[in-house]
Amino acid sequence: IDDGRRQDAHRRAVSPREAALDKAVPVDLLRRPHDEHRDHDLSLNELSAKPFLTPEEELRERDLKKRKLLLKDKMALIMRDFQKSMQG
Repeated sequence: IDDGRRQDAHRRAVSPREAALDKAVPVDLLRRPHDEHRDHDLSLNELSAKPFLTPEEELRERDLKKRKLLLKDKMALIMRDFQKSMQG
């Protein structure tokens, strides 16, 4: 099979639900909170590598942990809403 026909055969093998899911995944909605979550994680790793934290760094650490958790909750909510929209 030439490349054009192979690609067409592959496209036909994908179910309509899979095709809709592939097109509708809220990547743009998830990108920003995901990137922020990752950045907070990197900052927390830097803080945890220090032998001790100043009071300001301890405050920053608590703030980063809270923000990271909020972002995780936000991403879960986006995915839950997306999954509901795919079911109905």
